[in-house]
Formats: sequence, structure tokens, C-alpha cells
Amino acid sequence: MRVRNSILWNPTTTVGVQQISGGSNAVVEADNNLILGGEHGGINLDPLLDVYGYLRSGSPAINPSGGVNLASVTKDIQGDTRTSPADLGADEYGDSDGDALPDSWELRFIGNLAANGGADSDGDGLTNAQEYAYGSNPGAADTDGDGTGDAAELAAGSDPWDSDTDDDSIPDNYEIAKGLDPLDPRDALEDKDGDRIPNVYEYNRSWDANSTSSPASLVPDVTVNPAVNPETATVKKTIAAAVTAANAQTGSYRIILVLPGTYTEALTVSSKSVLILGQRGLVHLCSVAPLPSRASASEEGFCRGWLRDQACDRTPGLSVVCFPGTAQ
Repeated sequence: MRVRNSILWNPTTTVGVQQISGGSNAVVEADNNLILGGEHGGINLDPLLDVYGYLRSGSPAINPSGGVNLASVTKDIQGDTRTSPADLGADEYGDSDGDALPDSWELRFIGNLAANGGADSDGDGLTNAQEYAYGSNPGAADTDGDGTGDAAELAAGSDPWDSDTDDDSIPDNYEIAKGLDPLDPRDALEDKDGDRIPNVYEYNRSWDANSTSSPASLVPDVTVNPAVNPETATVKKTIAAAVTAANAQTGSYRIILVLPGTYTEALTVSSKSVLILGQRGLVHLCSVAPLPSRASASEEGFCRGWLRDQACDRTPGLSVVCFPGTAQ
């Protein structure tokens, strides 16, 4: 294996794990490289890559001492002409106006080289230099178009290219506006305003996760009433029947309200997110299927804590059904 004029730099690699692994019988010939840890004779200097993986101003990979001419490679990964000697790696750094912003980046996002690092080309409150360091688009005030400007996303630490940084089914703009954490998926099942409705349900039902008056009154999708006769599409005698009815409804994040009573039954739950919410008062859930092995300890703790918070009866033998995306 021959590695030449390259950058091998993975800072997430476990200490002691090689950057080049070719097997016990492999012969590695390395020449003129930046390699984390300095293995195979590589230079152990941070290549100073930007968030896109390209060279930043001041990188030791630019015009390297002892560099070589890559006669067979005339263009870099962005189509720019290679210099002689070539910069290390796949990118050839170019900054013709000397503003510490690569020409390729300026042309890609701004369209010209007229603005310098101190300018704010999109008027979002961040200079072009800040946007370059952050990784946002200096030509768009809201890079990911989620309704929250890049300056606010930078302050929150969220990803300017991802409208849901923590992938919790609540967009960053909603989390930032409501005081949630766009970097913590666990707060999706927390209850910011203490109204017993998890935050992810409030968002997906167009409610305010930071207001106890939203919703003004809870209208469940299905109600469990052991005294109902006859049953209807939205009022069932058993929790199992209510879950089946909720699963058949259009959309996810369904809410089932369980009226006081004693329920001895087994539940089968699909992948749809369903909240089973006991009416304040006495609700027995007996001989219910236990937590599936695929759920995490934090989900189990949340579910059991949820029951406890609602003052549900904790009689011996009580079981709780818990599954990802739901709370009981």
C-alpha cells in the first residue's frame, strides 16, 4: 500500500488505533503525509480542516516543505488547479484576496470575492468569518430554512444545516422558541409545562409545550370508559380496544384517556406513538405486558415516573406497559 501527499486525520479514533490498517502482512509505504500520531513516518500536525473537510488558512498542508509535484493530478476535489508543489490532501487551498476565506467557499455561497470576513453578506448578525467557522451559509440568513436564523442557532449550538439536530421529531426552531434543548432528544418525552402532555406530543398536535393553557381542554382521540354501552369508534371499554382504535386512526401521537376503573388485560402496541393517560384518580393496570427489551432504562424510568406523578394506584403486582415514543 502506498500513501502519498495525503491527510489521514480522524480525531475520533480510539487512542492506539492506527489511521492506516492494512493487515498483519501489509507493507505500507508512506511519503509526505499528515498522519495523526505520526505513524508510518507521517507528520503529526493538525491539518486545520474546516467543517467541510477543506483546508483552512494556516494549515500545515498548504505549500508543504518537501512537497511533490503531482503531474498526473491537475485538479483538486473542487475542480481548482493544483499548484506545484501540491497541497497535501484532496483540496488545493486558494485565497486570492487574502481575507482568510477560501475562494472556493466565497464563490460557492456568496458568488463573488468582494466581501471580506468582517462583512455580513446575508444580514443575519453573523460575519462571514463567523459563518465560515460555524459552517453556516453566509448567503442565507436561515441556512436550513427552519424559521430560526443562523445567529440563534449558533447561540443554541444546533446544526445550521439540520432542522432537527437531535432527531427527536421536534424541530430546532420550536425547541429554541419554547426553551427546550435542541441537542437533547430526551426532552421530547419530558413535560416542560407540567400539563401531563409530553413535549413531542404538544409540538405534533400544534400545542404550546411551554403553556399549561395549551390545550385549553384535552380532547383525547380515544377514551376508555368501562361503563360505556354501546362502544363507539372513540369510546371503548378496554385499554386494548382503545389502543387498536388509536392505531387505526390517521396520524401518529394519538392520546388515549383512561377513566377510573380496574383493567386486567394484555396490550399489543404497534410502532405508532400513543400516549395512554390516566384521568386523575384511581386507575389500576394489572397483568399488563412488561417493558420490551428494546426500550432503554431511561424510557422505563420515564414511564414509571409518569405513572407515579399522576398518583396512580401502586398496588402489589402492578405492571406498566412502556414502549419507545410513548408514556404511560
